Amino acid sequence: MEKVMVYTATPFVWSPLFRSDVDQCIIFVSNHGIQKLTLDLANHEKYALPYTIFTCSTLTHLKLSRHIFKLPQNTQFPNLVSLQLEHSALDGHVGSNRNILLLPLLETLESRFCVDVDRVYISSPKLVNLSILRSYTVTFQCFSLNPILKRITHLWLDGSSLKNLGSVPVPDRLALPLKLQSLKISDLKISVKHISCALCLLRNSPNIYKLGIDEVVKVT
Repeated sequence: MEKVMVYTATPFVWSPLFRSDVDQCIIFVSNHGIQKLTLDLANHEKYALPYTIFTCSTLTHLKLSRHIFKLPQNTQFPNLVSLQLEHSALDGHVGSNRNILLLPLLETLESRFCVDVDRVYISSPKLVNLSILRSYTVTFQCFSLNPILKRITHLWLDGSSLKNLGSVPVPDRLALPLKLQSLKISDLKISVKHISCALCLLRNSPNIYKLGIDEVVKVT
C-alpha cells in the first residue's frame, strides 16, 4: 500500500471514539511504510496530530487540513518531498529547539489559511516551490530570518499574503537578493500596499523571468 486518504465531507463533532480511529490510522501509516497521506477533516475543532506521525520516515507526500502541529524536539520527515497545510496551526515559538522542523528533501511547501508558520524554523535546503495563501503572519522580516525564503525559485502569493508582507516597513532592498525565477500573484488588489510589496519582490529577484498575475481587483 502506497497511499492513505481520510476525508470527512461534512462538519462533525469530535468524539473520543472518532479521535481514536484517526489516531489508529496514523499509527497504521507509521508502521506500514506508507508514502502518501491525506487527512482532510471537515470539523470546526483542529485535530492535534499524535507524535507517532513524526516517526514516519517513509512519508514522501503529506497533505493535512484542520490540524495542529505540536512539534516534538528536532522533528523531521527525512523523505518528505511535498507538504500541504490548510487551516492548520504550528504550535511553538521561534528560538526554541523543539520548534525546528527538519525536511531535508522537501521541494514543495504549500500553506493555505495557516497561522504561526513564521514561528517555526523550517530547515529544507532543497525547497524550490513555496505557496503562501491567506496567511497573515509572513512578513518581509521573515526573508531576513528564515533562509528558505532566500532559496526558493517559484513563489505563489495571494493578495492578502502579499499585503501582509508589508505589515512591517517595506524595504527598498532585502539583505540578500532572492533566487526567484517565477512569481505568481492571485487576487491582487490595486493599492499602494500591494503594488509596493510586489515591486520589492521584483527588485530583489534578479533572476526572475516569469510573472503571473490574475484576478486583479481595483480598490475603490
